[in-house]
Amino acid sequence: MVILAILIIVYIMIGYGLFLNTLSEEYIKSVWTPIIWFLWIIVLWLPYGVYSYLKERRTKDES
Repeated sequence: MVILAILIIVYIMIGYGLFLNTLSEEYIKSVWTPIIWFLWIIVLWLPYGVYSYLKERRTKDES
């Protein structure tokens, strides 16, 4: 669980650096920042959703 939290923090930092710092112009930033954050949140929570789904399915199969 601790490793997962560390990976999530690193993932957020890399995404922040790659996406927001490359979009330096203000008009591009104002248009793209909400879209990028929305997509980034989806990408960030996708592995957690898949993990929890597989974990739930595995416990259902065992019982």
